[in-house]
Amino acid sequence: MAFRTLIAIASAAALTAASASFAQSPPDRKTLFEQQRKQYREGVLQYPLLKQKKIDEVFHLKIDDGQLTIEPLLDADREYQQRRAELDGLSEPAVILCWLISQDLGQVQFELNVDDYSDPAAFGRLHLLGRPSNTSTGTVLENVDIEKIWQTPTGFRRVFFTQANGSARLVIFANDGGPNGFINLNLSEKDFATLRRNHHAETERWLRPILRELHQEAAFAADPATAWQVLAEDWPADPKYAGMVSEKIGGLDEDNFRIRRQTSNALQKLGREGALVMLKMDRSSLSVEQNLRLNEVIARFKPLTDAESRRLCKDPSFLLDCLYGDDPTARKLALDRLRALSGQPIEFDLSAKEDARITAVNALREKFFPPTKPGAKP
Repeated sequence: MAFRTLIAIASAAALTAASASFAQSPPDRKTLFEQQRKQYREGVLQYPLLKQKKIDEVFHLKIDDGQLTIEPLLDADREYQQRRAELDGLSEPAVILCWLISQDLGQVQFELNVDDYSDPAAFGRLHLLGRPSNTSTGTVLENVDIEKIWQTPTGFRRVFFTQANGSARLVIFANDGGPNGFINLNLSEKDFATLRRNHHAETERWLRPILRELHQEAAFAADPATAWQVLAEDWPADPKYAGMVSEKIGGLDEDNFRIRRQTSNALQKLGREGALVMLKMDRSSLSVEQNLRLNEVIARFKPLTDAESRRLCKDPSFLLDCLYGDDPTARKLALDRLRALSGQPIEFDLSAKEDARITAVNALREKFFPPTKPGAKP
């Protein structure tokens, strides 16, 4: 476990030295970081080198029932063994741990640490940890930490996501004079999916760039309800639900409010398939009461405002997020829209297995959004 000590000492020394470097001239700061970079590289050379060159060959981040999970793609070591990985897209070699912590349960701890010296005037460090844990009820939860720190010429930035004990938290601190000035946020929700949904702007601005650096934007796969709303205009309606809606809709205009309420509940139970029929049907002949109640039913299946939904239907990043998802209809409609936006043919196997699809989407994303250097500000 020597590297843990190395990382801790190097981190403290680097941040302390970098803070002291504020009073130094830029050439001196550059020299300081070059020395630290040399020490870091000398330190990681002690570990065996992995043959993998692509991050997609080492691990995947995914969403499982709202939780963020880490899927190692390496054979787990039965003994604690850290390895060196020289991966495309990272400015320095990473130190990887893939350790079988429970042979009986097949549980694996995965850890990645890497320094970032891509900006000569700044220092960064990225840490990723995934470790399964058993609850008192027998449920297995995934404890996940994702942390990126930067020491810049004007201050300090830290983005820290942690998932543990049935909650997900995003902590953001910045005092280096970025476009938003001083930032100190602590956001908490029951899981990663809810955190993304309720704090969309913060997760997009601060967490997504870190996952993009790691080629792990599959963790931002579009929520099924969100994908449905954004793509609803193109989504094919199931004819059998048209008949079910038609049978019930008259009850929305009954004099008895109990019947109106019961009809609304019955329509809601038809799910998104029924809501899609209501959304697309000609409602010009319906009463004001019927239209109001239909709007209420449909709204229960729309997590976004209509304005945000219209924006996302033309957002290539969101449409790429839809390609990560499990719903084949959402994938097809998102790909059609991407092709229309780009005006070019896009080769993509919609029926590919999940791992192959993730790799293909990551490659597509680099064409739409060429990668920036790892040290760039979010």
